[in-house]
Amino acid sequence: MLRRQLTSPVEFLDATLALPDSVTTSIELPPSGILTGLTKRIRPIERQFAPSSLAELEEIEL
Repeated sequence: MLRRQLTSPVEFLDATLALPDSVTTSIELPPSGILTGLTKRIRPIERQFAPSSLAELEEIEL
């Protein structure tokens, strides 16, 4: 199963488009930044966070 997860294509576009409109916040866990940028191009989400450390993650208020 792990081999398949590492070598199979990621369905990120389809997964992002399938999110319900009620999703208004996304948090990309460190190391981060790439998926948040892709998400902004596919479907803007009101609040997106890409903390660069666990300390920054703990500062996010939901």
